[in-house]
Amino acid sequence: MIGDHVVSSAGETLGKIEDLVVDPATGSVPYVIVSFRNSDLLHAIPLSFLRPSLTGHNLVYPGDLSGIDRAPTFERNNWPDFNDPTWHKRVHDYYRVDAAPVRTRVVERREVRRGRASVLGSIFAALLLLVLLAFVYLVATRGWDNAKTTAASWVQGVAYAAKETSQDATLTAKVKTALSLSRRVPASNINVDTQNQIVTLKGEVPDEETRGLAETIARDTSGVSQVQNQLTVNPSSAAQAEMQHMRSHVSDLEEKYMVHDALSKHPALIGEAIDVKVDDHAVTLTGSVETADQKYVAEQVASSVEGVRKVNNELRVNYPTN
Repeated sequence: MIGDHVVSSAGETLGKIEDLVVDPATGSVPYVIVSFRNSDLLHAIPLSFLRPSLTGHNLVYPGDLSGIDRAPTFERNNWPDFNDPTWHKRVHDYYRVDAAPVRTRVVERREVRRGRASVLGSIFAALLLLVLLAFVYLVATRGWDNAKTTAASWVQGVAYAAKETSQDATLTAKVKTALSLSRRVPASNINVDTQNQIVTLKGEVPDEETRGLAETIARDTSGVSQVQNQLTVNPSSAAQAEMQHMRSHVSDLEEKYMVHDALSKHPALIGEAIDVKVDDHAVTLTGSVETADQKYVAEQVASSVEGVRKVNNELRVNYPTN
């Protein structure tokens, strides 16, 4: 979205998206940072206020264009505190949208990621310098031909190790997924490790049958050459697994209630037939709404609920027939 334009309902370009405000707890985007008419001042606009354009590449500013100059702004080098309830309320009152809950840590700036990138770049440069120095040393002590042969052997070894590591990581993920699909295997209690296509299972299971079933599932996974079953039998783990399942189920019920309550109270969604399902903090919205804007708003409202990690928006839009 960064770099896309904000346009009027008539398609006139009003400004550009400079940045996003991300809630790290949910991954949702509560605010879009926009600059209008190449101004040095920035606007933090609630994403729920803007609408997607028909092209899908820009956002539409649906309000009165004369109100842009009166909207809350801030300077590029002096960002507001997004945890400040007073600022939070002023912005949402101006745009007349419901305010999402204020969290303890809300804002994750792109400058942080740039800082990490610069650190990684420095580390990479240092490693490259070490490699060059090592190659110069080889040339000085063994001659050009021997140094070239040794360096080629190093590169092949590193490439092979990287390939094996990547394949092992993929295989570990496949085995974990296969175990999680079984209702009898407590996948959350089993640790999976893979080296050279040999899978090792560690952890606790309630009985021998479950231990054997976990080994069978791992062995049947494509790409596994051998399984080392180091699972131990602990009958009390069955009660722990049941308690964990019950705790997870209750948590999903709580999130379902909060999402349904938030949807039913949103002014743009009152009276809409939206069904909510929650499974392991993943919300699925089904049913129908009247406009694409409502579908978009419903997803944003659901994603803003605390604890929700993912939203599957399967809402149907009942477009007018005339």
